[in-house]
Amino acid sequence: MSELVKENRLKFVEGSHQYFLDNVELPSVTTLIGEILGNKYEGVDADVLKRASEHGTKVHKLIEEFENGKIANYLLLNEREIDNLEDYKRIKGFDTLKTEIAVHYKDLYAGTIDGIGVDDENNQIIYDIKTTGEVDFDYVCYQLSLYLLAYDEKNYDNYSAYILHFPKNKRAKKVMIELLDREELNCVIDKIREFKKGV
Repeated sequence: MSELVKENRLKFVEGSHQYFLDNVELPSVTTLIGEILGNKYEGVDADVLKRASEHGTKVHKLIEEFENGKIANYLLLNEREIDNLEDYKRIKGFDTLKTEIAVHYKDLYAGTIDGIGVDDENNQIIYDIKTTGEVDFDYVCYQLSLYLLAYDEKNYDNYSAYILHFPKNKRAKKVMIELLDREELNCVIDKIREFKKGV
């Protein structure tokens, strides 16, 4: 379990999307993946990115409120929100244990996991909700692997990983993600250490 879960030493500043561990800023997983894999949104129109971000934020918030029992009346939702929730219930196939978990790995990086769950056979699951048009498998493999290392390093090999994919004009689906093996993960951590030295 990460130090954060035990000691709550990590602070997240939502407006600027910054993480601080004991008042020292840590790079986010998103930033580091951009350094390793390149910026996949380079050259995309700012308005397009803004609309996509707003859509993603709405879907995340809707699902988080549903999981926390804050949606009592479907009559207050619009048609798209109802469709998203119905899709979420249809595709999920496991119980959520925790949502929106801020984690850090040592003093190297930080991020926020969308959710941790468990299925009917007691298999542990880490998942992320995506609203992009297509799933970027390399990106989410790195993302979920780094999140899981920070969340539960000791039991890393005992988790399955999924993306719950909500593209804007299509039905949602659940996609299994293959996590990095330990050797690959160690190489990524070495790259992160090199990046931090150069900052």
